[in-house]
Amino acid sequence: MEFTGERVVPGKVEHDLLNEHLSRYYFARQLAQGRHVLDLGCGTGYGSALLAEAADQVIGLDISAESVAYARKNYGRSKLDFLISDCRSLPLAAACVDAVVCLEVVEHVSEQEELLKEIVRVLRPDGIAVISTPNRIYYTDERQEVNPFHVREFDFEEFSACLKNCFSHVEIAFQNHVSSLYIADRQSTGPTQSQVEPGPQDLERTSHYFVGVCSNSTLPDRGSLIYLPATGNQLRQKERHILALESREQELNSKVLDQQKEYDAQSQWCQELNRQMQERTEWAQRLQQRIEELDQHITELHKQRQELEEELQRRADWAGRLNEEIASRDQRILGLQAEFEERAAWAARLSEELKVSAEKLEQIKRSKLFQMSRALGLLPKV
Repeated sequence: MEFTGERVVPGKVEHDLLNEHLSRYYFARQLAQGRHVLDLGCGTGYGSALLAEAADQVIGLDISAESVAYARKNYGRSKLDFLISDCRSLPLAAACVDAVVCLEVVEHVSEQEELLKEIVRVLRPDGIAVISTPNRIYYTDERQEVNPFHVREFDFEEFSACLKNCFSHVEIAFQNHVSSLYIADRQSTGPTQSQVEPGPQDLERTSHYFVGVCSNSTLPDRGSLIYLPATGNQLRQKERHILALESREQELNSKVLDQQKEYDAQSQWCQELNRQMQERTEWAQRLQQRIEELDQHITELHKQRQELEEELQRRADWAGRLNEEIASRDQRILGLQAEFEERAAWAARLSEELKVSAEKLEQIKRSKLFQMSRALGLLPKV
């Protein structure tokens, strides 16, 4: 299971983040002794397993099926069960548990009153609830960071009022992640003494987290908690952190050099690209100029075309008039042709008549009467 920022996965988060969560479970464990406990919003189940070390029975409940499957695989045991459910509608009978542990859950839901009412419903009358949440003033306002998984965060007064709306007895402890010095040996069997230097008085504002202990019955006595994790040797951790940072620095420097080489190569490529772009820009400008010249030439050709079309129209009109004149003359020629043919026919008839007349004249000339008349001088001389 991967860490997304919403649920802690042991082994895949920073030690400081895991220790913050573990310390809250160790605090709640002192109130879980011999009780039936519901770990509401149990996530990956590591906290439920801690509670089960002291409690008679623990139920870990989370809405994430992936988280519950991880918890069952890694932390399943006889006194510990895991369920998948929405924390705003618990699949449990009323008054069935002695304690509810609900750590870093309330800020993740918008129906916060429904969540608290469900906690009250499943608690026995003398049951105890341990509810934690980050201090909005420190967690978000001062750091200027927004957790995308949080719906509504609280300052001290808002958190106190929210809890008191559902519980008659509310005490709020303050959780801070501070440096400490530890002196001990393995043979020591006596109690561990704690010496806490008085810190800031305004804990309501400066604390990192609030841990509310709530009940509708009188709250039992409880102690404070100083958690010294095995990973809490800060000098060693700082040295390891410094080594890790130096290694990371070398790695980043190597990446920077590689990126610088890549940048130089890309810079040369960009210069070549700019040169090509400049050439193409100049080519585009020449092309644009040529296009403008062609546009002008096309405009002139269009003008010439209009002039030619006008001239062609004039000639077409002239040709039309000429065709009309030719047709008129053709009509006249046809008329003359008809007249000529008529006269030719008349001439032919006249020639035929002359021929007939000539033949008749010849017959007359050959006649004896004509010859006698000529001999007698009776005919005019021709």
